[in-house]
Amino acid sequence: MFGTTNSKKRRKRAGAAVVELAITLPVLLTLILGSLEMCNSIRLRKDLTLAAYEGSMISVLPSATSADVTAAIAQVLHDRGVNNFTIRISPSDFENTTAGTYIEIEVSAKYSDNCIAYQGPFSSITLTGSSTFMKEN
Repeated sequence: MFGTTNSKKRRKRAGAAVVELAITLPVLLTLILGSLEMCNSIRLRKDLTLAAYEGSMISVLPSATSADVTAAIAQVLHDRGVNNFTIRISPSDFENTTAGTYIEIEVSAKYSDNCIAYQGPFSSITLTGSSTFMKEN
């Protein structure tokens, strides 16, 4: 008599555990994937800002050219695995500017081209990093 009652309780409890797992597992997986994607977007933004900074460090040198700046930025982003980026240098003819002129470098990339797995609602977002330096003598 006692064996029958205990086995029924165990079966009911096992069924409850399956239902709890079915309810909580999708929520838990969504939280984990969302956290991974958020961390990836933060990393991407930091990579873009670092590349802009490295480009700015080159751009303020007296003998720097636009090709030098673009190559330095592309190398940093290539090393960090960033895909399909755009570079904007302002003023575009900074080689001919005088000392004391501010040079702004802006590097952008679409999040959808650099996400880990899930694009979802953030696929149209473009992340940007920028840096501004003053040209040296």
